[in-house]
Amino acid sequence: MTDTRDQRPAEATLDFLRSAFPPEWREPALGHEAVAAWEQENRVVLPEPYRTFIAEVANGSSIGPAGDGGLQPLGWLPDTWPDLGLRQPGEPFPLEGAWPWEDEEGVDPEDPRINAAFNKGSVVLGAEDGPSFWLLLTTGPHRGEVWMIADVGAIRCPANRHGASMGGCSAGTPATTGGTERFVLTGRRSQAVRIPGASRSGEHSQPVLGLWHNFRGTEPSLGHREQRP
Repeated sequence: MTDTRDQRPAEATLDFLRSAFPPEWREPALGHEAVAAWEQENRVVLPEPYRTFIAEVANGSSIGPAGDGGLQPLGWLPDTWPDLGLRQPGEPFPLEGAWPWEDEEGVDPEDPRINAAFNKGSVVLGAEDGPSFWLLLTTGPHRGEVWMIADVGAIRCPANRHGASMGGCSAGTPATTGGTERFVLTGRRSQAVRIPGASRSGEHSQPVLGLWHNFRGTEPSLGHREQRP
């Protein structure tokens, strides 16, 4: 584990992230001491601006990106997360590029690289469309990027500059945009809609911040804590 931390994000970046998560639905911020303790336990340093966001703004939110249940608290997993063993966010993320393994002949569904892609070198931000999940990479050359992983493959978001996509991955986001901001920007391209039950004070309109098409107007819930070695 390296003790080197990223530079603190600009306030404009934090303000942008705050705008994606309604205050009344945010989980309490962890605080820097608790974040540092989690990092020490898991032998990894979280990338910015995610690190400061969960320490100072909100450690998860049941409304906002991701589309199925919002942003998971640090170390939690969506209820639809597959049981593929223990998560190891401090271990190297195994992929160097997108890998749609379902389309690759000869790939065994039990290939250990698939389990490693789900469990190593990332934290889980949330779920999209049930069996698809947003990962924030915490190790390796792609550290700080947001990827989407599903039972058919894994891909960096955005997919490419030509408009291809996988699940909720939206192409066209500037390459210089950080992974956490890109995760939020994915939903910014949708139009405002009216969401019954999306506010404790009643019905209201707001930008679709995380592919709201799965929201059914019921009270959203967070997932469960991940298993660790």
